[in-house]
Amino acid sequence: MKHRIRNSSLSRTSSHRLSLMKNLSLSIFKYGYILTSKAKAKHLRSFLGKFITRLLNRTRQEACKYVALKINSNKSCIKQVISFYDLQINRERLTNYIVHRKVSLTHSSGNSIVALYLIKDNIS
Repeated sequence: MKHRIRNSSLSRTSSHRLSLMKNLSLSIFKYGYILTSKAKAKHLRSFLGKFITRLLNRTRQEACKYVALKINSNKSCIKQVISFYDLQINRERLTNYIVHRKVSLTHSSGNSIVALYLIKDNIS
């Protein structure tokens, strides 16, 4: 029995899974939404929820360092995440920065395609 297994492996090694989450995270900050499979979407919501919560609990300078450490050290990527940080830092929203919508079924395997949206405004 596999007790206390939190995340699915997505049929990838841990380093590949981490780089996949980093790349999907950067895409969602860059474009505001992404289309992906349901399994990846569930994993990414967990990953981004923790990342954004930890990001907003820091000062602006600490947030820049945190993004460079956790996601990427590319300056354009850091600017995109910090622009999101600047919008959200004085807002009342504490959680649920990611919304998902089912788009369609694909392939013969029946996997669902899901659209993940980054919430940038303060919707109650």
